[in-house]
Amino acid sequence: MRKSLFYSAEVLFLALLFTVIPVGCGGNDDNPADPSSNRAPQIPSDPVPVDNTTNISIAPRLSWVCDDPDEGDVLTYTLNLGTTDPPGNYATGIEETSFRPDSLELSTEYFWQIIASDGERSTNSPIWSFTTEENEGDSNVAPDPPTPVNPTDDAANQNVYTSLQWECLDLDADPLTFDVHLGLNIPPPLVAGGIAEFEYQPGTTLITDTTYYWQIVVRDDHEHETFSDIWSFRTSEHDGRYQPVRNTGLPYAIIVTEAQLDGETLLLGDEVAVFDGDLCVGATVVESSFPDTAMVITAWQGDPSLELEGFTPGQPIVFKVWLSTQLTEADAIPEFIEGNGNFGAGPYSSATLEVLAP
Repeated sequence: MRKSLFYSAEVLFLALLFTVIPVGCGGNDDNPADPSSNRAPQIPSDPVPVDNTTNISIAPRLSWVCDDPDEGDVLTYTLNLGTTDPPGNYATGIEETSFRPDSLELSTEYFWQIIASDGERSTNSPIWSFTTEENEGDSNVAPDPPTPVNPTDDAANQNVYTSLQWECLDLDADPLTFDVHLGLNIPPPLVAGGIAEFEYQPGTTLITDTTYYWQIVVRDDHEHETFSDIWSFRTSEHDGRYQPVRNTGLPYAIIVTEAQLDGETLLLGDEVAVFDGDLCVGATVVESSFPDTAMVITAWQGDPSLELEGFTPGQPIVFKVWLSTQLTEADAIPEFIEGNGNFGAGPYSSATLEVLAP
């Protein structure tokens, strides 16, 4: 009997010893320390129109706030909208945190809900409601959020003389004014207020190789205001858009005494570059008006022994111009005053330029 009990205990001990007990091996979907986990998006909040609001336009722009705790997750949204609670599906695959539905019915209560998805998990907002205006035109719609034209969001290699340009739609065709915020931090500070144009030229030259943040706030004449997203761009390591070869220690001066497009001189912030074939070997930005000051472009000769790119003496000098206000490149025909039109001809070359309309 004792022997039988001894063997039974021994078998039980060995069974426990070789039994694998899964503790936490499955992972925790809500554990941020687990790199393989994916957490659900935050609950959409801050609805516009505010919940239970009345006298809303029949062409409202619905907006909300939502984020995701997992860096890198891209969110899309589903809008449920209708006259019943809960509302039915209205639109899917929305990539922005705003949406303007088709024209709604007058004097009607609508229910709406946002479902945020990161592709794996989703989160539902509460169900909100609003009631539309009794007569069309009783209410005025706020402007849509401005969108960037130049620079585009996250743009790189931007001219330090770049102008900020944007678009904005107002369904009521109200007169609009804009506040411009621009700076090195988030949120960027106000640099200009109450301007009527869709463009702003910074009052000072930007810093090279620097990230800037900017934002536009739009107002209509009904005291509505709408904020854009905060966008960013990075300026070029050089003063302009063109990226010439680096200093090879073998400079060649090219002087431009005049440059005209359709009889008008180039504008401040325009750029002139010289090329050997497809290789930009020198560039500069227009910083003063012709003919007050000639423009000097330093072109760099290549040095094969040091594997440094640059122009090859005897190759033709090709001019290209970046028109900063038109955001386009144009060719230019030179008339040489000094030199024969080739790199390395004499101690320097000088020319006037006729810029061809793009």
